[in-house]
Amino acid sequence: MPSTEPTNNPLELSREELVFCGVVEELVEQWGFKGLLGRVWSLLYLRKQPLNQSQIEEALGLSKGNVNGLLQELQKWGVAQKVRIQGDRNYYYEVDKQIWKSVSNVIQAREMRILEDAIGKMQSIESTLKKAAKSERITHQIERTQHVNEALTSAHTLTKMVVSASPDKLARISKIVSRLRNL
Repeated sequence: MPSTEPTNNPLELSREELVFCGVVEELVEQWGFKGLLGRVWSLLYLRKQPLNQSQIEEALGLSKGNVNGLLQELQKWGVAQKVRIQGDRNYYYEVDKQIWKSVSNVIQAREMRILEDAIGKMQSIESTLKKAAKSERITHQIERTQHVNEALTSAHTLTKMVVSASPDKLARISKIVSRLRNL
C-alpha cells in the first residue's frame, strides 16, 4: 500500500492522495458523472504544477484514450484548462485552485439547466390546463402545478444566488440559511 511519505517517483500518489481522489470520485458519481472525472480532477487539484497527459496516465494507471476523453470532458465543463509550459511542446492541464469556481461551473451548466427546463415544462402544463374545460379536477391540477412551479422557481432563484456568489459571500449566505432553518 502506498505510504504517506513521498517517494522518488513524483507521480506516485500517497495513501492520503488516493483516499482524497476516491472521495471526490464518489462525490462526482453521486452527481451523475463518470467517477474517473473526479479522479483526474483530484490529481490536478492536488498538484502544484500542471501535468501533461502522459503524467496523468502514469499517475492514475489509465489508458491514453481514457485520459484524453476525460480531459476533454473536464475542459467542456470549465473545470480544467489546457496550458503550455515554455520550452515544452506538450500540453499540460491544470484546474482552478478556487474549488468554488469549479463547483459553481458545474451547477450553473447542469443544475440550472435542469431547473429551467422543469420550470418551462410546468408553465406549459399550467397553460394547457388553463385552456381545458373547467372542472374541479382541472382546478386542483392547476393549483398543484402552480405549487410545484413556485418551488422550482424558488430553487432556481436560490441556486442562482449561490452559484453567482463569490467564495467570501458564500460563507455569509450559509450563515443566513442556517439561521432561517431555526425559524
